[in-house]
Amino acid sequence: MKIAHNRKTIFFLVWCIFILSSSCQKQTVPSSLKTVTGSVLLRSMPNGSAKEIHIGAIGDWGTGLTGQIKVFEVFKINTEKYPYDFLLTLGDNFYPAGVQTTNDPKWETVYGRTYGSLPITIYPSLGNHDHMGNVNAQIAYSKIHPLWELPSRYYSIVQPLTNQDTILFVALDTEAMLHKNDSAQLQWVENQLLRSKARWKIVFGHHPIFSHGGRGGNEYLRKYLQPILVKTKTDLFIAGHDHILELTGMKNGVFHAISGGGGGSDNAYPIKKGRDMIYGTTDGGFMDIFLSSEKIRLQMYPMTSQIPKPYILSKPVERNAIL
Repeated sequence: MKIAHNRKTIFFLVWCIFILSSSCQKQTVPSSLKTVTGSVLLRSMPNGSAKEIHIGAIGDWGTGLTGQIKVFEVFKINTEKYPYDFLLTLGDNFYPAGVQTTNDPKWETVYGRTYGSLPITIYPSLGNHDHMGNVNAQIAYSKIHPLWELPSRYYSIVQPLTNQDTILFVALDTEAMLHKNDSAQLQWVENQLLRSKARWKIVFGHHPIFSHGGRGGNEYLRKYLQPILVKTKTDLFIAGHDHILELTGMKNGVFHAISGGGGGSDNAYPIKKGRDMIYGTTDGGFMDIFLSSEKIRLQMYPMTSQIPKPYILSKPVERNAIL
């Protein structure tokens, strides 16, 4: 009887060890870039009779420090004035080197205590600092937190605006484009934009194509991505990387903007003034985007300097197919 009892005890202990090890393994996320790419997310129509979509765009935000908290507090106040449909991030979601797993402490200190505390869906893009960690952990976290929506390294979102009009958002992984020879992503982006008959086409990612910030625009993206945006009649390209707020202006029919002030003010890379720049500051902050069938309204929210007038992009109303 003692032998049988001991066998049961040993079996129970082995079983417990197996369960514990299995639960730990679930937290391990492969770091390889061989993951799902090119996902398409379909959103529902705006609630009620709203004919305008309101979204936020914020980059270089994931410091967990005072600067990020101050920017978040302003954003939180804005949510009470103008409810957001969702929020786009422009990369560098977690400094200094991304996250490693889905239970990395930064999920709470950087995200959970700030934007993750609000009832707003977030559609992230990945930055160079995110690639220093495990980008697949950020993708896997989408299955844990319902408001963190990163289905793959690059993806698109179709947002109905009215019964006739839609908005196409395309999220890029520019770091992979620049350093992983990701030509497949460029081809996918072009196909997405060419096939779409959306009223507005908006592309967002981390690295800017044009910038008056200290890091400047990216030559590779100017050579390979900008022609695709022009060819496909993309309306707006939004980036971060430079820790500034900038309305760069129209470049061959594509409007460029930078919202990289999510971590607070950064005077290490001063803005180089240019005739073609509409607005620019090294002040921390974020950008709001209001979209209707007739226009896009871009509103910068710097932390300490005067809030500038909104910039309007408009086009004649045409009736397009839903997709």
